[in-house]
Amino acid sequence: MNNMDVPSDSVDSITPYIPDSKKRKLSQAYKALAEVSELIDAETNPLSEKKFDEKIDTVNKSVSDLCNQIKKHNGHLDSNNCENRKAIHEICKEIKKSNKLTQRNNELAEKNNKIMEKQARLKRLELASSRTSLGSFQYRPSWSSQVELSSSTFVKGVIDWFLFDLGTVLPKDAYIGAFQCKTKDYEEGKAKFREKVMEQVQLLIGHRPRMFDNGNDTYSIFYE
Repeated sequence: MNNMDVPSDSVDSITPYIPDSKKRKLSQAYKALAEVSELIDAETNPLSEKKFDEKIDTVNKSVSDLCNQIKKHNGHLDSNNCENRKAIHEICKEIKKSNKLTQRNNELAEKNNKIMEKQARLKRLELASSRTSLGSFQYRPSWSSQVELSSSTFVKGVIDWFLFDLGTVLPKDAYIGAFQCKTKDYEEGKAKFREKVMEQVQLLIGHRPRMFDNGNDTYSIFYE
């Protein structure tokens, strides 16, 4: 008496029979999943997106072939049949594993994008730090200063701190204007100095930095 002839009340008391062809399909799926897991877990062997997709395709094909074999053999999936219940359970397990691997790959891709963005940012800042003569301007460090300075040195310091994700406090008394000018012109000159620093930094790093009002007439500049 074959498996299909066993009375329904004794089906759960026997070990279900799985044809060799289905066992091979399951074996292929398990093997593919194992290879993907090994690639993900190996810290010294990062998983590439192309390699991951190839393994996922193998798993999906194995699961699809197994499902087709079951349908072809029985005509339809009978949930009351012990053998088919076993096959359905295995398919669900494969799909769950595949979803987890897809999620893991997405997480790795997101991390990789952040690393690449960070590297590009550092390269841009390093280049900007070496070219601060571009867009530079003259300013006075204080109202009583007869000497004008180039912004090149100060802006280089600003960008160098950006490399460490830190900001810089702008000199409180620096301004653009005549020596010992009127109070109104002095205040306007300080605001002009802050804006010119922002413009030069933006020219060099490719985006406008963030200015923060510290209070007490002092300001800090940050990358973002």
